[in-house]
Amino acid sequence: MSHVNAFVSRITSEALAFATVRKAWTTKPISDFKAQLPAALVYLAGVDSDENGLDTGFRQEQTISIGVLIVCDADDLEARRAELETALCGWEPAAGDDLVEHESAAVVEIEGGIAWWRETYSFRSWKEI
Repeated sequence: MSHVNAFVSRITSEALAFATVRKAWTTKPISDFKAQLPAALVYLAGVDSDENGLDTGFRQEQTISIGVLIVCDADDLEARRAELETALCGWEPAAGDDLVEHESAAVVEIEGGIAWWRETYSFRSWKEI
């Protein structure tokens, strides 16, 4: 299972207030957003790789960053953020991965009472060949 799919599954099962949880089809606010609110749109935000740590073979430590775009009523933003943080922080996405940590958060846009808010979570993983 991909890391993004693992996050979608985790949010779906643990953050029940979100009416829509899926892979992101946008990372920018759109005026005609049709999904049911509140929504959590999940995407791969970045990968930071260290050098190969082996003399023979290949093992590379990576920091995986996963973005979650929260779209909700502005009045509900703090509650949705708290629910997401409770569902994700301290969770192990796959066997052998480090636990998920909160990396950053920022407003994208608030307009017409709807908040677009970006949360970023990260964890260490290893790529072996």
